[in-house]
Formats: sequence, C-alpha cells, structure tokens
Amino acid sequence: MTINSIRKIIFPSILKDRRRVLYDVILLTIYIVILLTLLHSLDYSKMWAFGDLNAFPIDKSVIYEWINYCWRDEGLGFPNYPAHNYYLIILMLISVFGSLLAQKILVILTFIVAYFSLYYFLRTFKIAPMISFLGGLFYSINPITIAVFVGGGVGELMTYGVFPLIILYLFKLVREEKFQFP
Repeated sequence: MTINSIRKIIFPSILKDRRRVLYDVILLTIYIVILLTLLHSLDYSKMWAFGDLNAFPIDKSVIYEWINYCWRDEGLGFPNYPAHNYYLIILMLISVFGSLLAQKILVILTFIVAYFSLYYFLRTFKIAPMISFLGGLFYSINPITIAVFVGGGVGELMTYGVFPLIILYLFKLVREEKFQFP
C-alpha cells in the first residue's frame, strides 16, 4: 500500500473537500479576473468622486466628524446622514493602507463579497458549482450594482452584498426551529 492509498482510505472526505475548495478558489479567481477586467479603465491614481459628495474620507478625523455631526457641506442645504454601516471598515482600511488605496479596496471588496455571498447561498442549497458561479457573477455585476457604484453608494453595495447571507441565516433559523412564527 502506498501513502496515497492509505490517505484515501483514512481521509476520503478531506480529499473531497480539498478538491471542492480548490474548485471554489479557481472560480473565485476567474471572477476576480472578470471584475478587474471590467474595472480596468478606472483611474486608480487619484480619489474617485461621486456626484456632489466627497470622494472618500481623507483621514480618520473626517470619519470622527461624520460620527459626531449630521450637518455637512455635502448635504446641499439638508442634513446629510452618512452610512454608519461601514465606518469600522473604513477606519481599518485607512489605518493600514491609507485613504487612496483604502477606497479602491473597499469598493472592489463590495463586489467580491456580493459574489461570494450568493455563491455560498446557492452552494448551501446544493446548486451545481458552475451555476452558483454564474449566479454570483450576475448578482454582483449587473446594471443595478454598476449604477449604485457610479452613484457612490458604497453602503448600499455592502448591504446588497451581504443580503444573501442574511436570507440564508433566516432559512437556517427556521429550518432548525430556533425561530418560530407566532
């Protein structure tokens, strides 16, 4: 008996999982290549500005101001409530990468999270990997997400990205009977 045959006898599920993980990594890599190909014409050397709003916080003090005040210059005469759902991520990214690179990482990461969350959602329901890949691809890159990206809705993109995970969590709660309807 060879070592490989012993491994197959002792760890058959690990080998199967390893192939699935490798397949998933290959599909994710293909997705990232497609995404970066679509975003290749963007100017990565300067901050992106969306409409009337500031491009992105230049430093941490701007985020602290956002947290403490709702009236900002970008409000165009109205109170402007910034999205609080990604402050912590912005603070971490700016601390590590700086403001310019943090903006690019955050925006591209929202598309990747949207892809991965729907891919995982579909794989949980035993949908074929290639169909899950296509579902995740079209869920994350479609006219709606591109319009939200152009409009500067990073918070909306983040919420859109994790929505399949929220639905999956609700399915699991109901299926495991930890949550019951009245």
